[in-house]
Amino acid sequence: VQATTANNGSYVQFSFSMAGKAGAALQFTTQRTSTGFNRNSISYSTDGTTFLPLVDAFDPPTAFAIRAFTAGAVLDNAQTAHFRLTLDGATGATGNIRLDNIKVTAGATVQNVTVQTEAAPFYVAKTDAGAWLVGLGGLLVAATLHWAG
Repeated sequence: VQATTANNGSYVQFSFSMAGKAGAALQFTTQRTSTGFNRNSISYSTDGTTFLPLVDAFDPPTAFAIRAFTAGAVLDNAQTAHFRLTLDGATGATGNIRLDNIKVTAGATVQNVTVQTEAAPFYVAKTDAGAWLVGLGGLLVAATLHWAG
């Protein structure tokens, strides 16, 4: 995601069903540049309107590392559940944040994950070779999407 101060407050949202499932978690590999988003938050919702904080602030490292966030029981058995990653803290147009290997997991298989963002345009595409590409603002990067139980 290209970092500009105009994108502070933008978000990426993951929506899924937790019906019959427990222990939702969000995991991804991330890194940022020195002027990239450094005050990010994770929130959750069961109605897609009211979001409650799961993690108030986290600062991605400047080298790729795995970050994992667990919702505990708050999303258990929810017909519809959402994780929202809100980006903040960018200080320059040349900075960025990178997300890769995004996983939404629970006690059973999570199906039909959709990705939504305020920062337009957001792309998710599958190549003819079967690789996934994810990007914002016209920049597509290789990604691995997992649905795991």
